This record gives sequence, structure tokens and C-alpha cells, in this order.
Amino acid sequence: MEKSKVQFERDVHEEMRKMKLQVEETSNLQRNMAKTKVDFERDVQEEMRKVKAHMEEMTGNQREMMKSKTQFEREAREKMTKSKAQMEEIVGVQQDMMVKLKSQVEGWEAQQK
Repeated sequence: MEKSKVQFERDVHEEMRKMKLQVEETSNLQRNMAKTKVDFERDVQEEMRKVKAHMEEMTGNQREMMKSKTQFEREAREKMTKSKAQMEEIVGVQQDMMVKLKSQVEGWEAQQK
């Protein structure tokens, strides 16, 4: 009977030791999980900051591209207007020359008769 009591106390002591180890292990896991969570949240915040900076850069680039596009369109319109005016001037000069040539031809024809 004494032997059973001693064995029972050993078993109880061993079970308590195992439970203490499990509690410590659980506590360590919880600390590690909390640390991992903090690290994860920090990493997420850093990635979000990077994405935001990239988006702002892209937005800035789009604005610059729109300015460049607007400037290009303005210059193209100005050149087209200038070219149109030059073409109209050339056509006007050609028409004047045709009228003059026609009158000269008519004058020659009249002289020939």
C-alpha cells in the first residue's frame, strides 16, 4: 500500500511537471504569436505605404503625361492652323496667277486674230 502511495505521488508529480511544461510551452507560443502578429502588421503597414507611394508616383506621372498630351495637342492645332493658312495663301496666289495667265493668253489670242 505504501508503495502505491509513493507511486501515486510520483505519478501526480510527473503529471504536474508535464502540465507545467505545457503551460510554459503555450505561454511561449502565445508570445511568439503576438510577436508574429506585430511583425505581420508592421510588414502590412510598410507594404501599404509602398503601394500608396507608388500610386502617388503613378498619379504624378499621369498628370505629367496629360500635360504633355495637352501641350502636344495645342502645338499640333497651332501648326495645322498655320499650315492651313499657308495652303490658303498658296491657293490664293495660284488662283491669282491663273487669272493673270488666262488674261495674258486671252490677250495673245486677241493679238493673233
